[in-house]
Amino acid sequence: MKRLDYQIRIILFVAGLLSGGAIAIGSATGVQDAQEGQTLEAAARSNIASILLYRRGAMVTNPEQDVVWLNPPAGELGPEDSMSTQTFLALAVPPGSNDRDLYRIDAKISPQGRLFDDSWIVNLTRTEGADDNQLTSSGTLVATVVSYAQKVTAIEIRDFAGEKSHEMGIENWNRLALLGNQITNLEETGQNNGIRYLRFDL
Repeated sequence: MKRLDYQIRIILFVAGLLSGGAIAIGSATGVQDAQEGQTLEAAARSNIASILLYRRGAMVTNPEQDVVWLNPPAGELGPEDSMSTQTFLALAVPPGSNDRDLYRIDAKISPQGRLFDDSWIVNLTRTEGADDNQLTSSGTLVATVVSYAQKVTAIEIRDFAGEKSHEMGIENWNRLALLGNQITNLEETGQNNGIRYLRFDL
């Protein structure tokens, strides 16, 4: 990408932030505290489904199976944990589709399980005709199975620890190019260091 392209990209991104176009602050309709007998994680999964439906019109058909909390805090949540942004991954059917895409949602969560400040939502897949399913996670790793016409075609693994610069060939880029790359990563993945992506075709 040319130097001018990076400068334009940076200007447009900052303008989007200032106008509120890139960030949605607040709480979605339907978000609520954990109900009696409901675990914190179950409440979080249900609230993620509500946020995606309200913010993106995307339907999570089975929150119990199709939502994961990436690296949740150990033990009970305290008031101080509400200040930290948490990352959730969800499989949801976007408007006009019958297949699930993988979404990343960043939000804060209260000790009662209510999600708020859902500040970043990104569709990580957008592959037409492909259904992402069997969402699993371990640490920073998230795996999904990709199916076409109900036939399994691939396994995709994403490492949210970020891309490795030597693998991407960007270790010698100048500062402007690196900043442009970070903005692209932020727009496409929700984090400026990107997401390491592996695909295994079956």
